[in-house]
Amino acid sequence: MNDRQNKEKISPTYKKYAKYIGKLFWERHNEYQYETGQYVTRWNLIMVHGLARRWGRGHYMYAVSDLSATDWRQNYNIEASRFNLLLFRKNMVPVDPKNPNPPPTENK
Repeated sequence: MNDRQNKEKISPTYKKYAKYIGKLFWERHNEYQYETGQYVTRWNLIMVHGLARRWGRGHYMYAVSDLSATDWRQNYNIEASRFNLLLFRKNMVPVDPKNPNPPPTENK
């Protein structure tokens, strides 16, 4: 058979979201410290390692691994559109290969 007939069609939405697979990001977590009465910002290193379509709603979901987690949240799923929103709001920042340190924190 012809290979062109058996090729799986890739949607433009899948192509848009697939560009983050295998990339590293810093994810911001703000924790309230009761002793000081202030929020402390902590950055976790995460990696997007999968993309799947959720058939019930038709949305795409990322499979994410938290590489610096020591607690319950080592692997989780996040909706791809929400992930893009967090990137836009700078709650997730791509890791710079030249300077892999977490971004500076502005504690108020």
